[in-house]
Amino acid sequence: MKFHLYTILITSLLLLVSSVCTIQAQIVTIPDANFKAKLIANLSINTNGDTEIQVSEAQNYTGAIIVNADNITSLVGIEMFIALNHLECSYNFLSSLDVSANTALTYLDCSFNQLSALDVSMNTALAELYCNANQLSALDVSANTALTELHCYNNQLSALDVSTNTALTELYCNANQLSVLDISTNTALVKLYCNANQLSALDVSANTALVELYCNANQLSALDVSANTALVELYCNANQLSALDVSASTALVELYCYNNQLTFLDIGGNIALTHLMCSSNQLTTLNTNTNLALIALDCNANQIGSLDVSSNTALTILYCHDNHLVSLNLKNGNNTILSSFNATNNSNLSCIQVDDVNYSTMNWTGIDGTASFSLHCGVVPISTSLGRLENIEVYPIPTNHQLQINLGQTYKNVLLELRNAIGQVILVRTYTDDIQELALDLEGDNGVYFLTLKVKNSVTTIKAIKGTL
Repeated sequence: MKFHLYTILITSLLLLVSSVCTIQAQIVTIPDANFKAKLIANLSINTNGDTEIQVSEAQNYTGAIIVNADNITSLVGIEMFIALNHLECSYNFLSSLDVSANTALTYLDCSFNQLSALDVSMNTALAELYCNANQLSALDVSANTALTELHCYNNQLSALDVSTNTALTELYCNANQLSVLDISTNTALVKLYCNANQLSALDVSANTALVELYCNANQLSALDVSANTALVELYCNANQLSALDVSASTALVELYCYNNQLTFLDIGGNIALTHLMCSSNQLTTLNTNTNLALIALDCNANQIGSLDVSSNTALTILYCHDNHLVSLNLKNGNNTILSSFNATNNSNLSCIQVDDVNYSTMNWTGIDGTASFSLHCGVVPISTSLGRLENIEVYPIPTNHQLQINLGQTYKNVLLELRNAIGQVILVRTYTDDIQELALDLEGDNGVYFLTLKVKNSVTTIKAIKGTL
């Protein structure tokens, strides 16, 4: 009897140990306390409401795990969630991440961590991958043919092959170390951000669906966007471009092409343009007459001789400082909305044409001490005797064809002479009747002309310009 009781006791103990081991084997090991706490608190995962995550609970869960900015250092345990389709673990302190068992994932955001490697070769269902702001030196997405969005910016990538990712609509690979980027097979691309790399060439001729192209801060010496007729935003600043043709990109709203070597820029066909940043180039002319939607214009640090924004009634920002301006026309009928203005460091600019002299004087301080505001700007007379014609106004300068002349008061017997740049007299007129206002057509070539007006003993000579210099 005693032996029989002993046998029963031993058997019971063995069964208890076996039961405990079985229970332990059903629990997912989750070393990180913060990660475990988030999973336990999610009753869609922790269906029995206990203090552990059972293997069955993990394997049956098909939803999302979102643990952004939760001070997590390890995601060990995630491998048991084999049916998981959505994982967000950004802004943590992860140095490694194993998602090889999570083959159902369609969305993975592990950005802003400390990952030096990431293997997504088993995640063939991935549609969106955010692995930006890590320490990745390599990334293989060749198996992820379903990808529509790839955000891998702010890493240390020296190469990126997206040739198999033909469904990509958004590619953010900026702020890496890429010297080559082939996107010829990515014809569905709508957004391409490859700025702040080391690209010396970029072919976007196959990417006709592009709406946003950011290729700034590279080493591009040429950029052909003639096939990109859907472009709305083009940022190609801080490159080595000597030419840029945006005539085919008629939908452009924002054009940032500053810090290049452009000598000419034609934006006549870009009538939707609201922001034009073309500073620090070598432009000598800039015509914004057709850009009626223009809100912000920064053309500083060029070699522009004249600027007329009288057609740009929506303008709120204008930076045209550090140019070669002799003429600036701001008289657009809506000067009160121009909140940021700088025209300094234009030593030959003496008169700025505006809507209201008093308003401009009170509100705009960004002009040189030698410049002033006026309702009508000619050029300061080269010579004036006796001061009798000191109120004369000649405008617009520059002009495309016709000069308007206001003598300031009525005169008789006015003699007008027009000379070309080398001093040859090309026109002489005499007005014997009372006259104060007259018009003069400049029929010759574009360039500099000298207009001389003689009344009795007074002579005034004014420098006029036809076209832009």
